[in-house]
Amino acid sequence: METIIIEKCPLCNQKHEYSLEVDRSIIMKMLTPNDLYERERPYRVRRIFSCPTVKEKFEATVTLYDSSSNRINAVGTSTKIKNNNG
Repeated sequence: METIIIEKCPLCNQKHEYSLEVDRSIIMKMLTPNDLYERERPYRVRRIFSCPTVKEKFEATVTLYDSSSNRINAVGTSTKIKNNNG
């Protein structure tokens, strides 16, 4: 599970944290000089979240990051409210 933060909920304008299931593969490889400067790649997904304040759902795009040694295989469809930082 990875933590996703919605800084400003479109329904209540508060910050919320969610847990999202992310399947990653750790790839063992020989470290090269270029790997030291490798930038993580953005991996964007759209998911449905539930606002804990107004009890309604909204859709949002979240950005996760992967690299050549830490690949994202899949992102779960369900989200779980971790806490309400209202």
